[in-house]
Amino acid sequence: TLIGLITICFFIDWKDTTFKATILLPFAICTAFSAIVGITAWVSEMLFCTNIMSSQQQYQTVFGTPLLPWFFNRGVHLCWHCSSALLAWLGIQTLIAAKGTLVGWGEAKLCWWGAPYVSFYKPKI
Repeated sequence: TLIGLITICFFIDWKDTTFKATILLPFAICTAFSAIVGITAWVSEMLFCTNIMSSQQQYQTVFGTPLLPWFFNRGVHLCWHCSSALLAWLGIQTLIAAKGTLVGWGEAKLCWWGAPYVSFYKPKI
């Protein structure tokens, strides 16, 4: 998704630079941030989760505190699920914005109602 957004933002010759600045660039930044958070959380869970869960019963390692397994189960796991869902949402919204602009649904604008989404309006001339 990130590679697609970078391609759309910088390599396709858009005539409307406002569209790039108001829609694609914020989505690209949010997508990059979500990808970094999601990949970091997923990798940390894959690398450390078995050690933390096994040490919870033994209390022989650094990870032996009961708080850390709770954090991994309810914090890190939730973090990578939410960030990957947001990543998919942003990819779909970017495709909708690009398609709507090319087809002529109107001008795209970035809205926020719990999550960023694209809306279209016809400017009055």
